[in-house]
Amino acid sequence: MNLRSNSLALSTVSDGLARIGIYLPFAAVTAFVLLALYSKVFHGFSSDGVSVPSLSVLQNQRAFLMSRGLVRDLNVDFLIFEAFIWVSSIVGLFRLLTGLFSVRVLCSFRAKLGIYEKQGGTPFGMLIGFLVLFPGAMIGSLNFGLAAHSDQVRALMEYSPRSFLCLMTFIFCGCAIFLAEGVLLFTWVLSERS
Repeated sequence: MNLRSNSLALSTVSDGLARIGIYLPFAAVTAFVLLALYSKVFHGFSSDGVSVPSLSVLQNQRAFLMSRGLVRDLNVDFLIFEAFIWVSSIVGLFRLLTGLFSVRVLCSFRAKLGIYEKQGGTPFGMLIGFLVLFPGAMIGSLNFGLAAHSDQVRALMEYSPRSFLCLMTFIFCGCAIFLAEGVLLFTWVLSERS
């Protein structure tokens, strides 16, 4: 009985983490919108302190924007960017760990895959999407130089750096949870094959 209740609790926690992960990109957009409103209302009351991200990859991205003269008043924006990267990484990792140890979560992929197959998809196509596209987009969201190769993204970077950071945050947050889902799906497919 105790093992069953522990499994149910782990499954509930894992499903809750999945929901948080799904909503996280939209929370990031909301944070950037609220920051833009705050900046307009309290224009002139900004802090002069420069915040440097703690992750080296973000320090490199900040340096990239500085080299292009695009870091004007983005100190708080980088803090939001970094905070959401940390939170989405932790949520994705915990979703992965709790999902791997919950048979209920792994078995839920049978129903999800059934719906996908009814729509004409194949498990292989879904796995490619989860395990190739999402990590690629995640890397692109943390490599501003790579993202700047796109004319549209470069224009967004130059004309609205805050919107650019918001987009990169949205992409990273979304990819973090879907990458965890992809690994869980891959694990379920492997367990079904054996």
